[in-house]
Amino acid sequence: MTTHADHVEGQRSGGINNNLCLDISSIATMLRFMAHLDLPLSASAGSAFDLLLWDARGLVPVVAWDQQTGEVLMAAHANRSALAETLRTGWATYWSRSRKELWVKGDTSGNRQRIIEVRADCDGDHLLYVIQASGPACHTGRRSCFSWRVDRDASVTCDRPLMPVDSEERL
Repeated sequence: MTTHADHVEGQRSGGINNNLCLDISSIATMLRFMAHLDLPLSASAGSAFDLLLWDARGLVPVVAWDQQTGEVLMAAHANRSALAETLRTGWATYWSRSRKELWVKGDTSGNRQRIIEVRADCDGDHLLYVIQASGPACHTGRRSCFSWRVDRDASVTCDRPLMPVDSEERL
């Protein structure tokens, strides 16, 4: 059996050591991923953070879906802090990969997303924020970031208009 000291020595000597030193949670996550196991039917408070399959950067993709219209409004990413803030505050919070910081949707535009519920897909590698939107989700001013249709001939057409912004309707 390879010990942690053997692993460290292998790294120091430049040798390749395929034995990874991982904590139990990491091992469980890797096994679930390799076996394509579904999330359990229920789990204790706080366990979502250990059950989700975070990527190498500590992120999980998030899709924002408007409960009222049934529209997919946007896709983004969350890290553990973003998910924790979303659950704590009830406002959609994401991780900006470009700015490398948390952002609450609508803090600058006013087009906030109130969380109705957060759902994980069956194998825990995507989240769905079921939301109530107060305005456009897209930075272009369109309700949805998915406003560009790709046709069978591979042409692209923006078929959704800009939304008028009414500040009184914002959450």
